[in-house]
Amino acid sequence: LLKTYWKMLFGATDKYVMGLHRSGKLVQVIEATKDEMKEKSPALIEAAERRLGRLTEMLKQVQAAVENGGDGPWVLQWQRGTLLLGDYISERKVKEETMTVA
Repeated sequence: LLKTYWKMLFGATDKYVMGLHRSGKLVQVIEATKDEMKEKSPALIEAAERRLGRLTEMLKQVQAAVENGGDGPWVLQWQRGTLLLGDYISERKVKEETMTVA
C-alpha cells in the first residue's frame, strides 16, 4: 500500500481499481483514490511522511509558500535551512531595466 500511495502522491496514478473474482465471476470491485486511502488508514500517511522525511517537509513548505505567494512564475531558494519563494524575473528583463536607469 505504501508504494501505491507514493505513486498517487507524486501524480503517477489517480485511482486504483481492483476486481476480485471467484470461479470466473466478478464478486467485488474495489476502487481506491488518494483521499479514500487517507480516510481509511491515516497510519499509512504517517508512515509515508516519515519515510520521505526531509522531502515531505520541503514539499509542505513549497505548498504553503505557493498558496500564499499569489501568481507565478516563482523561483525557490534554500537559505539557511528554510525554503523561500520569490518572484521569477528573467535576466533579460533585469538587464533592460539597468540599461534604462543608467
